[in-house]
Amino acid sequence: MKTKKVQLLLLAFMCIGFLSFSQQSKEKVYAAYDQLMGLANTSLYNGTEFRDLFLYTDGSNRFFKHQGYVLGTIVYEEQFYPEVLLKYDLLEDNVIIRSADNMSVFNTKLLPDNISNFSIEGRDFVRLMNTTMPFENNGFFEKAYVGEELTLYIKQAKRVSRKIIGKKIEYSFKGDNKYIVYYKNTYNRIDTPKDVISVFPELEKRQVRSFYKSYKEVYKKDLDAFMVSLIKYLEGYIN
Repeated sequence: MKTKKVQLLLLAFMCIGFLSFSQQSKEKVYAAYDQLMGLANTSLYNGTEFRDLFLYTDGSNRFFKHQGYVLGTIVYEEQFYPEVLLKYDLLEDNVIIRSADNMSVFNTKLLPDNISNFSIEGRDFVRLMNTTMPFENNGFFEKAYVGEELTLYIKQAKRVSRKIIGKKIEYSFKGDNKYIVYYKNTYNRIDTPKDVISVFPELEKRQVRSFYKSYKEVYKKDLDAFMVSLIKYLEGYIN
């Protein structure tokens, strides 16, 4: 199977006539291979059927950004797939995919242990396991910022609440993100100003409070963007 795949990759490469093997070229070659083989014939569909039991909602949903499938990339069983219809389930920390050719009638929930990383909506996620990160079983984390000394990971997550309306149960989903900074070989939660001061004791409290005050509107509207700005600020301070 591996030999056949290499042969098909070489055929795809020759067909599209690339002269250099840049990252973009690699993605096009892999995409050409997937078209030749058909994704259903690869190991990508090595998963279980996904069924959403929370269908009656207030208009919110359990997924990253929105409920529909979008094109993304994924590394599954050490194989890179550049154009995959997927969505990220933030309630149970799972990646769901669907066949682009509509040959598959199932929504496939991929086996988390087989996923190294994936990207969706221009955001990059990695699977971190067996770390000192303060989360049970660890899991998928957005790699939101990578600097010389600091790396910001965002645990994108949602929680569900229930409300009885008539004879039905209506479900509501709200964001429940957590923020982790990797510093000096340690993962640290920095959800609050108090956390920041604890991780960076050299900072004065007034400096942290001043930053939060200056970016108050960003904090309210887009906490993810605020945390990226905070880490950039901290990176400049410790350097």
